[in-house]
Amino acid sequence: SIQCDLRDSCYVDDLTWSGERATPLFLWNAKRVIHSHGVKYHKERAYTAAQKKLVTGVMIDDDRIAVLPNREWKLWKDINALGMNDPVERLVAVNSLIGSVIANGQIEKRFLRRLRRLRDTRASLIKQLAEVSR
Repeated sequence: SIQCDLRDSCYVDDLTWSGERATPLFLWNAKRVIHSHGVKYHKERAYTAAQKKLVTGVMIDDDRIAVLPNREWKLWKDINALGMNDPVERLVAVNSLIGSVIANGQIEKRFLRRLRRLRDTRASLIKQLAEVSR
């Protein structure tokens, strides 16, 4: 990559190279080097400079990272379905949603706005279930 004047990046366990000479041919050569060292690779993709890039489940667009649209849709759908469950099922769902919101919030801070309401909902459900069990 140094010889080709490329930028190296590592996201979790994904290697990326960017630059004008980050071509499918460069990717092929990189795969050969990786394979020659006995390491297995799982996926390979080549993107043009104008394309959004998917790396480790995150969308990279120019200098911005974003949550994948399908993850955002699932979160919205699951939050809106909370009223459908009994209190115990709602509590389990709210706890899971809190984890999803925090994970998405590490990618895009705007997701963290939902966190307070979910935590308030969790506290209310815990109180409600405690009163029922008395």
